[in-house]
Amino acid sequence: MAQRIGADVGGTFTDLVVFDQESGELRVSKVPSIPADPAEAVVEGVRRLGADDVVFFSHGTTIALNTLIQRSGARVGLLITRGFRDVLRLRRLRLVGAPGFFVSQPPPLVPPRDVREISERLLADGTELRPLDRDEVLAAAEGLVDSGCETLAVSFLHSYRNPEHERHAGAWISERFPGLHVTLSSDVWPQHREYERTELAVVNAHIVPVMARYFSHLVESLRALGVTSSLFSTKSSGGIVSADRAAERPVETLVSGPASGVVAAAALGRLAQEDELVAFDMGGTSADIGVVQAGEVQTTTESFVGDVPVI
Repeated sequence: MAQRIGADVGGTFTDLVVFDQESGELRVSKVPSIPADPAEAVVEGVRRLGADDVVFFSHGTTIALNTLIQRSGARVGLLITRGFRDVLRLRRLRLVGAPGFFVSQPPPLVPPRDVREISERLLADGTELRPLDRDEVLAAAEGLVDSGCETLAVSFLHSYRNPEHERHAGAWISERFPGLHVTLSSDVWPQHREYERTELAVVNAHIVPVMARYFSHLVESLRALGVTSSLFSTKSSGGIVSADRAAERPVETLVSGPASGVVAAAALGRLAQEDELVAFDMGGTSADIGVVQAGEVQTTTESFVGDVPVI
């Protein structure tokens, strides 16, 4: 019997639902999450449900979200265009209580000691003003790795117009340091706004080792249970993405759990003929709220996780 599985991985509990496509039967399982190895809780839930002939498996998770909130991910080194080393500290100068005298800025995910300036420059239309120097890039990367940085992010000015400098830098670094994860801002968010693009690249680099290990272990463990269907993760937009893509760009799944919850609330609202709803999910680490108005999930292109902007 063809079965579809949905899972929600939280900081305290992991919940799974199995839907039998032929009979319409629903079965649920709730197991304690295992913070040291979240994939094990998912596998245990599948094992308890005795699911077989799985044709679809998708899940939402707050692992990336909690990692960012707790700032417990990788130490990130940042390569940036010369003259822009303080972009993460300057932010948008939007401070809570800014008229006061005792307002403090949140510390950046990458402290100044882990930022290296590169003497390249693109103009606003993407044309090259100053070429990228391979030796300079590699010297900066080596310095960051030697100082203890576990991943690197590259964010060059106007790379959303022309990503070639970032791509060359990423290729050179990967050649010198095989296995080191390098996040390019032009891959993560190829749009203007230098601060937001740089921040998102850094966030991705911060959480990618945690999520890559999680997805790798989960896929391997599910295969051992006989689950051969593709594994998907929900995205912050409410859609889904393959596990491989989610492992490479986990920033896209940062609020996948909350997004899944509000999409489900809208679907239930349609069944109940209710179109004004508030979806609330209280977890062990974070609480998530979503709004449904006129039957539609409310969306935004600008939000924050803690004090970090998430586009």
